[in-house]
Amino acid sequence: IKQNDSIIIIPTTVGDLTLKTPRAFQNNIEIPIRYKVKKNNISFDLPEGYDKNSELFIDPDIMFCSYSGATTDNWGYTATYDREGFLYTGGNSFGMGYPTTLGAYDTIFNGNVDAVVSKYDTTGSYLIYSTYLGGSGYEVPISMVTNDLNELYVLTITGSSNYPYSTGCYDSTFNGGTNYTLTYVILYPNGSDLGITAFSPDGTGLISSTYLGGTGNDGLNAATPLLHNYADDARGEIILGRNNEVYIAGSTYSNDFPVTANSFQPTPSLGQKGFVTCLDRYLSQIIWSSYFDGGGHDAIYSIFLGRHDDIYIAGGTTSNDLSTSSNAIMPNFQGNVDGFVARISNNGAFLNACTYFGTPQYDQVFFVRTDKYDNVYIYGQSNNTTNLLVQNAGWYIPSGGQFITKLNKTLNTIQWSTRFGTSPGFINLSPSALTVDYCNNIYLSGWGGSLNQGSTNGLPITSDAFQTTTDGNDFYFLSIDQDATTLLFASYFGGNISMEHVDGGTSRFDRLGRLYQSICAGCGSNSDLPTTPGAWSNTNNSFNCNNGVVKIDFHLPAIVADFIIPNIVCLPDSVHFVNNSHIPTTSNPTFHWDFGDGFSSNLKNPTHYYSNAGVYTITLIVSDITSCNGSDTIQKIITVLNNTIDTLSDIMFCLGQSANIGITSLPAQGLTYLWTPSDYLSNPNISDPIANPP
Repeated sequence: IKQNDSIIIIPTTVGDLTLKTPRAFQNNIEIPIRYKVKKNNISFDLPEGYDKNSELFIDPDIMFCSYSGATTDNWGYTATYDREGFLYTGGNSFGMGYPTTLGAYDTIFNGNVDAVVSKYDTTGSYLIYSTYLGGSGYEVPISMVTNDLNELYVLTITGSSNYPYSTGCYDSTFNGGTNYTLTYVILYPNGSDLGITAFSPDGTGLISSTYLGGTGNDGLNAATPLLHNYADDARGEIILGRNNEVYIAGSTYSNDFPVTANSFQPTPSLGQKGFVTCLDRYLSQIIWSSYFDGGGHDAIYSIFLGRHDDIYIAGGTTSNDLSTSSNAIMPNFQGNVDGFVARISNNGAFLNACTYFGTPQYDQVFFVRTDKYDNVYIYGQSNNTTNLLVQNAGWYIPSGGQFITKLNKTLNTIQWSTRFGTSPGFINLSPSALTVDYCNNIYLSGWGGSLNQGSTNGLPITSDAFQTTTDGNDFYFLSIDQDATTLLFASYFGGNISMEHVDGGTSRFDRLGRLYQSICAGCGSNSDLPTTPGAWSNTNNSFNCNNGVVKIDFHLPAIVADFIIPNIVCLPDSVHFVNNSHIPTTSNPTFHWDFGDGFSSNLKNPTHYYSNAGVYTITLIVSDITSCNGSDTIQKIITVLNNTIDTLSDIMFCLGQSANIGITSLPAQGLTYLWTPSDYLSNPNISDPIANPP
């Protein structure tokens, strides 16, 4: 280990790792700090008088970085997380040799190209479960998400006539399409459908699995004008609602895609179309489904639920006749290819707001997210060489090829908009993930390189960057503050030989700003990804690529309320509330519980007795003025039953609509249910069937 002023140089087998002077913060105040080296030990030299009893935040941490260790060629697509901070990654495999775990759902390669799914522990040192997923054709996973029960939902593009499906699923038949080749070597000779699959928490079985599609190609974004980046044809997103309903958005060429008559657009227009679909938790029934398109080509890349369960979608279009709002920011098509963002009512019946977003040149929106006030944030690309799309921003790089924009929830006002890049209108990055944390800081990731005619060379970095140099073919991570006035963090990430990228799909940040990123790494049989000591695999063991993963913690000093309760209680049992909130160690928080029956508590972990059966909404408020967000609130539902017979609360809905009834927060497996009478129910043997009265 060498020290040169404030720089540490650590020789490794794949080159020197350079650590520049870190930045440290305590109670939101920057503390001077420098490295101290004694022999081969590195520590920190802190000033006299700093508060040793308060938590010190020193830069973002790479929690872990690992290869899959597969001995066969396998690529990286998508990653997500669960409430315990475990990382899930989805990729594909071209043969046997991907590491699977004992008892996993499928440990045998099914032929051609399979999707693969792995769950890492929080240290990245071992696989909790790892499995193949697919049929005898070609599969790639493009998005994943978990619920509070650690049930994993995976969205795939499948070309297999024998993709695994579950009994009672919505569609057990492959609907096909036309021949298409994805990323040069992944073949769909008979077209494509979407495959949606839910794994049990331990990865040993499927909760449910179904096809979704029509007689055209589904899931593939195949419209040439919209394909700016390598693997843009493998984009789309899956998210879950508060009742574990499943929302999917993507692209289709099917004129008979399954839509519902009461949706906001039941009839398609010409060309490629966007779609938005809501299914029940068990993938047995479509609750509602709609097209979103105009007379040109349209693709939806991203979907997100707002604070009041409105649905936000974003993507790209060549249509000049989208149903925009009269007071939209950009009610008219701007030219070439435009981005768009729209808000849909939760029942899918109304397009409440819609705007184009772009310039006369090429523009697309790849991600949409909201903050706790329902402000809307979008992340996209622009070829425009002027300063259009920059507004009210203190930090920006004029005419940069990437934009981040904050809109109000009705999509009629730009609150601020910024751009960054290296030269006017040059697009550096293919977007990979976006989030807004609890303190409204914005985080994004993307990758650049020759695969998408971009480059990470010259992008801005901060002094605390993980990597200060790039070969131009790396990932790039960036964070800005809530007003777009300050660049908080920016870094390159990748090896010095390989072209790190993803082959489509979505990765995710959690709301604390922790990144869970999938990477197609080491292509060409290299092992130059900066993996961490003790990782599951520090080497790429294949002749070509490995699905790499990285988890990064930005140590946000925020309060995040959370608690654990049993989903169901039988009288006269008491309920013990386990406070699982994220609380910075410097905090001295207060707690306020409302049990929903007129009683409350200020204890951290209270116990409560309910006197009557019923469904109760429990509210926890955690407060501390020293945290960056001051307080946070969470609500959860508990069902209290008698030991005999209970009647659940009435549900009111309009003629022609459907609704979840029962208990939506119970595990999908492990308990038995029987509803009587079973008339008009989607399934009488699950906890939360959908009622469809005539």
